[in-house]
Amino acid sequence: MRILVVDDDPAVAEMIAEAVRSVGHEALVALDGMEGLRLLESTAVQGVFLDLVMPGQGGLAVLAQIRRGYPHVPVVILSAHAGDEEGRQAMALGASEVLLKPAGLAQFTDVLSRLTRTHEA
Repeated sequence: MRILVVDDDPAVAEMIAEAVRSVGHEALVALDGMEGLRLLESTAVQGVFLDLVMPGQGGLAVLAQIRRGYPHVPVVILSAHAGDEEGRQAMALGASEVLLKPAGLAQFTDVLSRLTRTHEA
């Protein structure tokens, strides 16, 4: 599977991408929402890890655009600041799930396993 990682912190984005690669998937990295949307337009992906809090266009706005253009691509929201309301908003917009950062490798592995099963179904 090809997974798009969208996070404004380059170190965090690369750590997530490495977690994706460590279990045999391909990872693309975008450092803001607009770059992530451009990558979605040019490259087929089977899942997105999307930071909730980013400068400029935030994760909820990016999620809404992903849902409009790519309704079947699962999106996992990542946030160190996700309160209950933001998590509910993300789920209402169609997020597959919300992971709190810092998430451990086991959490990413579990999510990727679920995404793989969904993609293969």
